[in-house]
Amino acid sequence: MIERNSVVMFVNGHKWSGCLGIVDETRKCGDDFRYMVRVPILPGINRDADAIPENEEGVPVPGYSSYIYVMDSSNSIVTVGKIPTGDMNE
Repeated sequence: MIERNSVVMFVNGHKWSGCLGIVDETRKCGDDFRYMVRVPILPGINRDADAIPENEEGVPVPGYSSYIYVMDSSNSIVTVGKIPTGDMNE
């Protein structure tokens, strides 16, 4: 089982191969685990570098995220690290 806040990478053969994501949720599904992986999408990708989205007030919006559900049995992700929780001794 992969823990919440783990940094994962999608492996070869998966549509998101090579992308890094963060496990936001882990759920037991029968004999398997399902992970909800958040993949940050940065502004400017597939757009002009100057085209940063803005909200109704004209304030720049931070990057978007895609959420991908992955079953543990699919072997589609590998753990590459963990997000620090604020304790510098971790």
